[in-house]
Amino acid sequence: MLVPLSLPSILSRGWGLFIVFVLIGVLATTYILDVGVINGSSSLRSPFIAADLSAVQYPASEHYGSPTAPAFLRSLFVPTVEVVNSIANNNRLCAHLVISLNLTNFTIPFTKGALEWMVSAAFASLKNQTSARTVWPNSWQAVLVVADNTANDTLIAEHQRLVNRTISEPIRKLQKDGIHIYTTKNSKKDRSLEQLVEDNPQCAWVAKIRLDADDFLAPGYFEYIANSVVVNKLEVTTTSAGESWLGALIASRRLNKLVLGKGICDSNIEKSSIFSGYSVGQTIVVSVSVYAELGYKIIGGDHTALGQLLRNEVAHKVLHDADYSSRAGRLPALNATTNQMEDGFASYNEEYDQLDATRSRVLILDIYESFGQVHPYLITPLSGHFPWSELSKLPHCTVSQIEKIKAGFGYNIDFAFAGMETLEPVELIDACSSNSFFFSTAAKLFSYARETCSQMVERRRKSTYVTM
Repeated sequence: MLVPLSLPSILSRGWGLFIVFVLIGVLATTYILDVGVINGSSSLRSPFIAADLSAVQYPASEHYGSPTAPAFLRSLFVPTVEVVNSIANNNRLCAHLVISLNLTNFTIPFTKGALEWMVSAAFASLKNQTSARTVWPNSWQAVLVVADNTANDTLIAEHQRLVNRTISEPIRKLQKDGIHIYTTKNSKKDRSLEQLVEDNPQCAWVAKIRLDADDFLAPGYFEYIANSVVVNKLEVTTTSAGESWLGALIASRRLNKLVLGKGICDSNIEKSSIFSGYSVGQTIVVSVSVYAELGYKIIGGDHTALGQLLRNEVAHKVLHDADYSSRAGRLPALNATTNQMEDGFASYNEEYDQLDATRSRVLILDIYESFGQVHPYLITPLSGHFPWSELSKLPHCTVSQIEKIKAGFGYNIDFAFAGMETLEPVELIDACSSNSFFFSTAAKLFSYARETCSQMVERRRKSTYVTM
């Protein structure tokens, strides 16, 4: 005869121990799903926490797992840890972003445009440097360096008035949002990075990030440096000789070029084999102990040779390798064996890079391979490389053209179109008179070598006048 099983009867029939084991199994499985990913110990992912984790996922592998990456960098791939608790790791990095703006000899209209565009581009990118919370960790900061060596005192005073009027409120808003940004007039006397390290003894690494005033950092770049580079590469991988890394140069050999002017816009991917990569967002990371041995200074210089300069600096001052001379850049290097000068590798050479990285214990990383996206290469009438002599060849900035351009980026670039929409047109005379790169990039506009900006503009005015 079938008898209904009540709880007492189940327990009395010896089923109690079985039910206990089942309950333990269910609870354990739930714990693994909910906690395992956070601890980096499992590839299982609970749908209940997926939304919380998605904010800190990057668009590509966080390591050099890409098949296009150099083989020896792929060997550094560490597939066992997915860093999710990013804020907990960020405080191991003292990140120092330097925004540079040189107003020397800028005309008043050009100064006004440059300041407004900096707010639209460089300042806007600061708010995108963490996806996990709105307040930067105390170990992250940005410093705006405003240089002005104009000989005319009246013009300098007007520059300063425009600086105060244009950027004071945006800086106040950034600081209110928890973004640590400060200003200085003399970068050589600026001790803010040294002070940052001193105030954050938990920092094991120091990063110095370069950003020109008309540039824009890709969203999440600070966290990429803190996690993918520091936590998942510098701290857990070694050189081919089994030694720990002392630092790295991070840059991109690929850029999404975005050309913007009044009524015109264009975009294309620009690839390069420059060993040290492009200057936009170029970053040096060194350990705190190396930073101290370097005299609390991080080297700067030509972006095409920065990897070469950094490796020399570390090898000579930290490793005390007097015979070392890196060729990881365009500068010539001394071969200590033959005592002869040899050409540097202006273009990337994987075989040499592996040898050079091992000896100097300094990596050179292409961010596109590990970050999956790159900083936009913004070219406006305020830029040295704006194509003034080829404006007729650029497409009109129609709705369809804008959407086509946006589709080529892995993040929102509405800021660029909005900023250009509100920017007052840049006169050709102001660009020519203010930008030191103008003569080299717009040589076709001049009819003879010694033609001045005023003469060139007046001659062109008779046929067609150009503003952007």
